[in-house]
Amino acid sequence: MKLISTLLGFLIIFVGLLFLSTTILNEPNKNVMVKILGIIVLFCGIFVLKIIADFGKQKPS
Repeated sequence: MKLISTLLGFLIIFVGLLFLSTTILNEPNKNVMVKILGIIVLFCGIFVLKIIADFGKQKPS
């Protein structure tokens, strides 16, 4: 389950980065909306990795 959550988090972050790198020519309003959507999706992916998948937490050995 942790592996699936980790892969899902990375996939969401990848989609968010795609939205951030997208530019629509001669449409400044759509560019801003796509960038905002990319930031929201990126934060959702970070949330999935940090909270749900417990990514970045090391177990004591």
